[in-house]
Amino acid sequence: LSLGSQTLTIRGSEKSLHGKYFEKLILGSLFTILGFEYAENLDENIDRKCFTLSLRSDDRESDATVLFNRKIIRVDIGFIGRGNTEISLDKVSRFRWMDAIGGVKHHVSTMVIVDVIGDGSRISNMAEEIDGKIEAMSNPYWVKNVATHVSEKLGVENVFDGCESLRDIQNKISQRLDLVDLEKYIQM
Repeated sequence: LSLGSQTLTIRGSEKSLHGKYFEKLILGSLFTILGFEYAENLDENIDRKCFTLSLRSDDRESDATVLFNRKIIRVDIGFIGRGNTEISLDKVSRFRWMDAIGGVKHHVSTMVIVDVIGDGSRISNMAEEIDGKIEAMSNPYWVKNVATHVSEKLGVENVFDGCESLRDIQNKISQRLDLVDLEKYIQM
């Protein structure tokens, strides 16, 4: 996860290649730390607190889909750099409000995780206006912020409750890292 906190300066196709490599590693680790279980097929797991990676729906592919309590968060992660607020907002606004998984309708919200948000950018406010969330990995508290958002949207426990300092957050991540099968996400 600390890799995601660093601003990537890789350009062009290398940027895309490295971004795709890290998407599953970062998102798989993140949602496992938050207490969700990886599932290849959400249709068979609609009653469990779970997530999948790179799910294609009728209109759009998301990098992760988190599911619980008949609510879904579609997650896009992007290493797009400063100054690309149009790309970030497009990611936030492209999903539907309702979607069916396992034949059951679920309320859908969107979260975009980016490497950095430019100074003075209004993208966070714009995302909130359309019931979306954007979080920058350059913010040292980004993991806690994502946990808070997921907790509020899906009605699950926030494993970072009580973690106020950066040291508290880092300690909690270290404690929960044993839950993560890094090899699985690296090989995907």
